[in-house]
Amino acid sequence: MSPLFLVAALLAQAPTAAEAPSPSRLSVTAAYLGEEFFHPGGQLGLEYVVARHTWLSLVAGANLGGFVHYRYVTGLYLDAALGARATTASGFVVELLGDVGSLHLFPDGPVYQVPSAGGAPVQVANLGRPAFRFGGTLGLGADLARTKLEWPLSLTLRLGAFGETDFRGTAQAHPEALLCLAWQLR
Repeated sequence: MSPLFLVAALLAQAPTAAEAPSPSRLSVTAAYLGEEFFHPGGQLGLEYVVARHTWLSLVAGANLGGFVHYRYVTGLYLDAALGARATTASGFVVELLGDVGSLHLFPDGPVYQVPSAGGAPVQVANLGRPAFRFGGTLGLGADLARTKLEWPLSLTLRLGAFGETDFRGTAQAHPEALLCLAWQLR
């Protein structure tokens, strides 16, 4: 299926002013996060529609989330997201989002440090370590406000990846999946 066909199909289904509901600009989001798909986590956030033209929207948001990678690390993050969302008259949603923020990682287990004077390692407090977080997702879903139900909700499956850089400047990629529920505030 060619990209030109997809764009033509989206344009053909664009709602007119008479048939389209007036959706809210602000949404509260909650998501199940699967870091590397299988490590559980969650995310809470706010999304704001910065600009809207018929079926295409520019979306900005902020998210607070975390995940547990069993026997390795627990991560907490705060990020800002920006992206584009296309919504057809029938409520089908396609979105592309990018995000940047801060990630704090806590090792799962005791942390040891070698004293500067040398000698045997000693256990120290597990304060974790900060990292820069960046990533992107591609989402497919449904805007239930545009269906016959007219519920102020949308459900989206987002697949993507995020990267982390640590104090040494090295980067590590993490595939992720998010199942997002957004409640449009009226």
